[in-house]
Amino acid sequence: DVYNIQTNSIIAFGETRLAAQSNYTNEEDFVIDSMSVISDQPGWEAEAGVFDSETRASNFFPSQDIIGLRARSSTNTRTDLDVTEGTQIFIFLNQRSRVEVFRDNRLIDARFYDAGNRQLDTSRFPSGAYRISVRIRDDSNSERTEEYFYVRNSLLPPIDEPQYFFEAGSVAEINQDSILPESSGNYIIHTGGALRVKENLAVEAEIANTDQESMAQVGIVHIAAGIQSQVNVMTTTESDWGISMRENWATENFSLNLDLRFIHEGNENDDTDNLDFVADDFTQASASFTHTLFGGRMLWRYGHTDRGSSDKSETYSMDYNRSVYRKNKLNVDWSFDASKDSDDYLIGTRLNFNLRKNNDTYRVSTGYESRKANNIKDNDVTGSASWQHNARSPSYGQLQSRLFHINETTTSTTGVNVTSESRFGYNQIEVDNTREDSRNILGYAVRSEFNLASDFQHLSLGGSENNSSAVIIDLIGQPEGSKFEVFIDRQSAGFAKVGAKTIIPLAPYETYDIRLASRTESFVTFDESSKQVTLYPGNVSTLSYDVKRVLILIGQVLRPDGSPFDNARIENVSSFSGTD
Repeated sequence: DVYNIQTNSIIAFGETRLAAQSNYTNEEDFVIDSMSVISDQPGWEAEAGVFDSETRASNFFPSQDIIGLRARSSTNTRTDLDVTEGTQIFIFLNQRSRVEVFRDNRLIDARFYDAGNRQLDTSRFPSGAYRISVRIRDDSNSERTEEYFYVRNSLLPPIDEPQYFFEAGSVAEINQDSILPESSGNYIIHTGGALRVKENLAVEAEIANTDQESMAQVGIVHIAAGIQSQVNVMTTTESDWGISMRENWATENFSLNLDLRFIHEGNENDDTDNLDFVADDFTQASASFTHTLFGGRMLWRYGHTDRGSSDKSETYSMDYNRSVYRKNKLNVDWSFDASKDSDDYLIGTRLNFNLRKNNDTYRVSTGYESRKANNIKDNDVTGSASWQHNARSPSYGQLQSRLFHINETTTSTTGVNVTSESRFGYNQIEVDNTREDSRNILGYAVRSEFNLASDFQHLSLGGSENNSSAVIIDLIGQPEGSKFEVFIDRQSAGFAKVGAKTIIPLAPYETYDIRLASRTESFVTFDESSKQVTLYPGNVSTLSYDVKRVLILIGQVLRPDGSPFDNARIENVSSFSGTD
């Protein structure tokens, strides 16, 4: 079993904040990875402490932890930005497997993937440039680890605002005997910038200098209708060099994606105790091509990684999918796929039946598979069945539940997956039991993300998204437990209850329009007007509402002679009351 508890903490006073990131795993004690004071200024920000180095233009080596100072331009208040791109990573699985992703030996993602050539879901990976280790454990309990370099950064700077950064200090390193990072004794000076020279064209450059070597990198980014292109080249004073390319072309009928990263180590006799920008030769390449064919979609993929003669992999795959019947809520499609990784391969064809009814989706699949894994060949009829239910409620937010059963050539798997996004946070759990021969193998993966926010007077826990600022909705009054829907900028953002404090994480550097709508069966009165809130990182704004039960009294108001009062207004009540 592997687990990792990660926290991102911010204490803010206006535009200045103290930010810290920490980790606790089952293999190491509590460690603070970074801690710094950040001050936001118009168009730029200053930072001092322990922080992760700037990675806007870095496409060749991981970011460094630095103990020092930094100044950089800021686009936090801009709303006209910008394209963010992440590395696509594909893995070959000859059977259903649990995939764990590690950064710096710390678990950042764990989930199950079905057999085939699968793309990793990186939607919740942190931004930056870093190496990841992908540990794959299949249902037969065999295990392998693959290494990749992952980059997620912004492609284009604003057209009217060049971007820059400057940082200097001592390179930090994690010491297992210390809570805080310690100085390694190596200094670094790192600076760079990006300029948008045309509407769809930008150039970028960076240089870095340490007490061992210097590095320079330049790049160009071009984005137009259906085209994204980025090319970077790098060199160091130790004769290291590298090239990185990311190309995406797309039309209505086809798309082509290319990603190449090649690094050459010029001085193989470098002292490994020193700080090196390039530690070893490394090649990572992937390509995918999608096009229409006979009324369906054909996808071709190729992947290659090489970190030396003993650590090399090459994968090929193709997938074809075509709808053969569609009527009302029933859809039937046919698929064919083939994947190859070294001597292992997987070839299969399937007929898939999908039926949607209200909030439920039923899926049944039957097919035939032939595979080779660990020099053992198998082929057999396969099948699977699943039921998925989507629900939305004031108590549990957005809830997705899935039950499934999968029959493969050598194993059968039954499991359940539940994902919840609510005021309790983002929570996902998947549990399955695989039967192979006479053995039962239990597997599970759990992920939980939530926010803890306080304005030093109120404390609240929850929220389905991680953000660095928040609003706390505090409902006071009767009837307790009454539910209210929270609307932010006219969009539903969750539910709150009377007698509880509900946290709603929000992105900083924005002004929000917030109002409530009653979702209780009781008649209540409360402030129905909109309220505006402006947030900076670490800011927590509490909105308190008094909720009162409304009692409806129906009767007659009569004069002394017994005749009714008509169109009379009754005063000393909180809302309008009168006669007709």
